Amino acid sequence: MEGLQNIPAQEKGDVVEKKELILGAGKAILTCDGGVKNLKAELSDEEGDKERRRESVEDTTSEAEEKVSLGEKEATETEEKDCGTSSALEEGEAESGEGVNTNDEPLYAELCETEEEREQVRKDSQVYGQFSVEGLVGILGLPRALKVVVNKVENRHCADCNAPGPSWAELNHGVLVCISCSSIHREMGVSVSRIKSVQLDDFTLNMLKCLDEGNIKINEQLESCRPACFHKLQPNDQTVYRRRYIVAKYQEKVFCESEDKVQSENGDNLMPYMSGELEVVLMKKGRRNNDWPKRTVQVSQSKGTVSYWNAEESKDNILGCLPLSNLNAILFHSSELDQSGSSTILLLTTNELQPKKGKACTRNIFLKGSYHGKELVDLYLTIRQAKAALLSLEDPNMATRPFALMGWAFKRGKQLSDDWRRRWCVLDNCQLRYYDNPMNAVALGEINLGSAKEGYGIVDGYPLKTDCQVWTFTLKTNHRDYWLLVNDEQMVKKWKSALQEAIDSNNTHAV
Repeated sequence: MEGLQNIPAQEKGDVVEKKELILGAGKAILTCDGGVKNLKAELSDEEGDKERRRESVEDTTSEAEEKVSLGEKEATETEEKDCGTSSALEEGEAESGEGVNTNDEPLYAELCETEEEREQVRKDSQVYGQFSVEGLVGILGLPRALKVVVNKVENRHCADCNAPGPSWAELNHGVLVCISCSSIHREMGVSVSRIKSVQLDDFTLNMLKCLDEGNIKINEQLESCRPACFHKLQPNDQTVYRRRYIVAKYQEKVFCESEDKVQSENGDNLMPYMSGELEVVLMKKGRRNNDWPKRTVQVSQSKGTVSYWNAEESKDNILGCLPLSNLNAILFHSSELDQSGSSTILLLTTNELQPKKGKACTRNIFLKGSYHGKELVDLYLTIRQAKAALLSLEDPNMATRPFALMGWAFKRGKQLSDDWRRRWCVLDNCQLRYYDNPMNAVALGEINLGSAKEGYGIVDGYPLKTDCQVWTFTLKTNHRDYWLLVNDEQMVKKWKSALQEAIDSNNTHAV
């Protein structure tokens, strides 16, 4: 066990700590049901060890290492005697799929430096998994033991957004997070969250111990009371939502306390969105221009509405009032809507009567907030909470829905001789809308998709032969054909698949 020689004492004068670390590694008992017998390092009486420690540091250290070596030798003899039994057990385990930790074997094998170590790990992979952190450090040394802890099954995904391969350790709570979440943790300061890179920074034994419990168990504590209006953070969620989620989880601690116990230092309720009543000042895009004047936006669960008015005027002069029952709310990054800059936009969609068209059409309302986006996200959470309560929905995730797909495409008019026109297309549930600009308040057209029995379907290609047949497809409806062209083969597949899925969902409802 070369790793034992590499364990540094915390301080030169702290003899006891150094000896206990060495002895702890020797005491890491390897146990495997049936196949491998108990391996124990015969250690001297602890009182005698203490006396020898007082007499000589060097003698004590040598003696400890000798005893560990003795334990290894005894283990080897035991394994040779039971070689036949172990082989038979391994064959049985291979057939049944039990008793061998196949998931962790490649990890440990990779950490071994010699072929002999690798072979031993292959045989006793489950046994290695039973080491304490001190035992792992004693055998593998700190750097390799850190790899073992980081690559445990429960640590292989970010504790916050579930992204694979987290490479940053948050030591105040003992979790591993991804680089995107780590930047939010750094913003909160070391008093709340202490971040270290598992690839670049040095770790101590105590730091490894703090990470050993694993992300899953720690999250059971930190997210035990997560409000339902917070959907679980995902790797592709907007930065403002990521920030609001992490601050609520670690700094405000609203995910591990009941609502009535969550208050700030000055007594304010940190969860206003839970009441379904909120009033915030945001910027709203003009309906017919690109101005962003300030508006006070109010959500009222009791009234079942979302209303807004000029931030500098009284709320008696309401500019708009939207019913909660058919309101949808989605957070977007400006780039997703083909806009310059780096801001987050909250899109509200609702059905509104259009006098010119003589029918109800979808209306888009775009809102922006401050850099940190707290007010914007709180509005989003309040809408989810209020609508779920208003419609008696068990899951607030059903109160809002993301778009199935959106992006640029070319659409031809009713005649084959018409020009191709670039359109921003949005597939929302079973409705396809198209705009000449992603930030338009009202669509140029809406196509409500029906079932295949009603004549709706997707056909490859285009009636006229062109050089771009692979990029075109036809959307058939019960009143006309829509010819669409997307200048990317992968996006064509995505659009055809998403549209077909919407049509199939109507087939299911029809049945």
